[in-house]
Amino acid sequence: MPHASPTEAGPAAERLRTRIGAEPVPLDADRSVRVTASIGVTVGDAALLEPIPEPGFVSRTRQGPLPLSFGDLLFQADKALYQAKALGRNRVQVAASSF
Repeated sequence: MPHASPTEAGPAAERLRTRIGAEPVPLDADRSVRVTASIGVTVGDAALLEPIPEPGFVSRTRQGPLPLSFGDLLFQADKALYQAKALGRNRVQVAASSF
């Protein structure tokens, strides 16, 4: 979501999570399932990001001042996703430190 702040991104992800679970998904004529989603959210300023890294690269540590990499943001969102799952699943978790 371009230009979203942490206070906007969390509720937007929650709306998405709610919509995902709102309707059962048909399996066949007689059966359906309900789907849930756990979502990890982080926010960053695109103007401060380094160019997109090579495929497969994710920085596990960020040293020094900005710029950040896309991998750093992805890592933060991934950590938030696993925290959402650890806290009970089917929820949204905003990363503690969005950039």
